Amino acid sequence: MLALLLAAGSARAADPARLHDLLPQDTLAFAEVDNGANPPGKGRRGPGLVDLGLDALQSLGVLKGNAGVVADTMGLAGEIGSRRCCFALLDADLAATPANGLQCRSVQLVWILETDQPAQMVERLTRMLSHFSSRATVRQGVRQAGEARREFVEFSDMRWPTWLKLAWAQEAGGITPDGRTYGPRFILTLGEGAMEHYLADRPVADAPWSRPISDIDTADALRDTAPGGVVARVYVSPRAFRERFPEAMNRTILGRLFASLQVAAADASVFTARAKGRELSLGTATFERGQMMATPWTLPLPASAPLLKAVPEEASAYLVLKVDWPALYARMLALSDAILTEPTDQPVEKIISDLARRNGVDVRKDILDHLQPLVLVHDFPQHPLRLPLMVTAITATEAGTDEKVRLALQKLTSGISSTLEAKAAPKAIVEMGPEGRTPDKTEPAGEFTRLRLRTDADGTSYLQFGLAGPGWAWVQNRLVVSWSPGAVRLNKPAAGRVTSSAFAPAPQH
Repeated sequence: MLALLLAAGSARAADPARLHDLLPQDTLAFAEVDNGANPPGKGRRGPGLVDLGLDALQSLGVLKGNAGVVADTMGLAGEIGSRRCCFALLDADLAATPANGLQCRSVQLVWILETDQPAQMVERLTRMLSHFSSRATVRQGVRQAGEARREFVEFSDMRWPTWLKLAWAQEAGGITPDGRTYGPRFILTLGEGAMEHYLADRPVADAPWSRPISDIDTADALRDTAPGGVVARVYVSPRAFRERFPEAMNRTILGRLFASLQVAAADASVFTARAKGRELSLGTATFERGQMMATPWTLPLPASAPLLKAVPEEASAYLVLKVDWPALYARMLALSDAILTEPTDQPVEKIISDLARRNGVDVRKDILDHLQPLVLVHDFPQHPLRLPLMVTAITATEAGTDEKVRLALQKLTSGISSTLEAKAAPKAIVEMGPEGRTPDKTEPAGEFTRLRLRTDADGTSYLQFGLAGPGWAWVQNRLVVSWSPGAVRLNKPAAGRVTSSAFAPAPQH
């Protein structure tokens, strides 16, 4: 999502297309991105790079088998970065199993894409579906829905679950009730009845998210901390989840996920991203019992702020996060526990703290307590495939603590590296031969056999899984993290232009 927001930040700062106005009023959640400033013809360049890059990865042996399905899927998804679009969860059938697991029996999703090239979208979609179906098993036909008998194509396969159906339709541009214009749209739905749900006639009353979004856009405090035009929104209704899926919310990972995000008791939660020039501002607003609680994520900086010297001229967008490191660490641990573990499992925090303690490190006292509160994030250099979260982040330690933090991180990294090496070591297979001998056989340990932590002579460290992965390096007491060691090296000069004090907020008068 962050990478999409950085891409959206290069678009014009204008009112969003408000594609969420087209959604049914019982929608559970939606995400809307406004990349409308990109000319329609440029949308083909991103997917082309994806196709080329995946072919290269396949030739290097990083992707096994035919990478065409991956290329076609990512090419279709790549349209998100170049168009106005809205992705929404219309409905689902969620239940708790006897063992308190989450069972999803069906789901209804819709993707609304504003595009003047619907034929290209149908071509990409058809090519992608050819990997998952065959002439003998496919079921495809034209159907109609709504009082206006609007036509759409429905696609399914005999081998798929009965609820798993895809449907797509094209819609002309028009004007919303409040006078906003929108262009032609391509509609793609997943789930039985999803397209009929989307095309159904709407009630006259406002949607549940209309008032919260209006309150956010008119709040003076939010405008002060997040200036600029809206480029993205994410809306979730915890109240709707509680009312429709009470058992799943009380007993399964679904409820734990909302609790870890601190919105379990909320009526609605709205994430908003704004852009002013190259600068992005992020924040959330939670609504509970008619009250709004706003939480800005970013800190607007004046153009003369020393920290901005670390933003390369080639970057198309940047943001400055204000981070409470211990609180963020606790939140990430809670989120990891909600997603990765069951209530009876060992907490993620204990796994990490045990590993750190074995290497003589206290994560909070030796690292988190000494990090400055500001983190600069920008999109230079851009990943050639425009993959999500391929961004660069720069932070710093407090003055005089850089050696302590660096040593702690080095010990922790060494411990993680040793753990990965141990997992990658081959295991002996003990078998008795026909004459009682033990054949000399080994087998890989598992999924981590190719994952390594490397450090080059210039001090740049990185994860390696076949090809080089995310990397990091110190520039005095500034820490640079990016999606590859090469990207880290490109950002070292800019990081060296600022001091540690630039990563501390200016005192309020």
